[in-house]
Amino acid sequence: MGFEPIFRKLSNHVAELHYLWNLYLEVFGGEKEQTALLNKSGVHFFYLTQRLILENVALTFSKLTDPNRQGQNENLSLKQIHVFASENQETDFLEKVKPIFSKLEKQVYKFRELRNKKIAHLDLEHELEIADSPLEGISKSYVEESLTLLRTYMNTVQHHYFNSETAYQHQVTPIDSGGKTLIRVLRKGLQQ
Repeated sequence: MGFEPIFRKLSNHVAELHYLWNLYLEVFGGEKEQTALLNKSGVHFFYLTQRLILENVALTFSKLTDPNRQGQNENLSLKQIHVFASENQETDFLEKVKPIFSKLEKQVYKFRELRNKKIAHLDLEHELEIADSPLEGISKSYVEESLTLLRTYMNTVQHHYFNSETAYQHQVTPIDSGGKTLIRVLRKGLQQ
């Protein structure tokens, strides 16, 4: 199996993560008036949708920063890039990319903790709310700092192997299909 298919698939997951986050911001990142609109239009639906999107963001960051192998199974994770570079004795590149990955790995600890204690497993102490410390919340700035590090990592790799970069953060939603359209339709519906 070659490196390019692995990188392309990782890149697709990173692009999808950015797209999902942009949709999240379009729907849930608005002013108080927009939040009130969502609450009037389906508070339970939008609460659940918001929670599921944030859980998906946490899961995706966790998967991307997983080890390259667990037991006998290989993971599609960023660590596959390190394995490829190591097998090809690209020590200079590894010296450049590993510190970026280390920063990213440290940055996303809240996502991994959320996955391990709430999403993938139901940690008893956290579920009973008797844990010494509750799980930390996920803020907009936390997600965006994590995305920035992820982009830096991916573009460092892409520049090294393909002499190009991807503007993951600049995604265009197809006309009349994104969060802004949903908000516009909800506003219009409540005005009738």
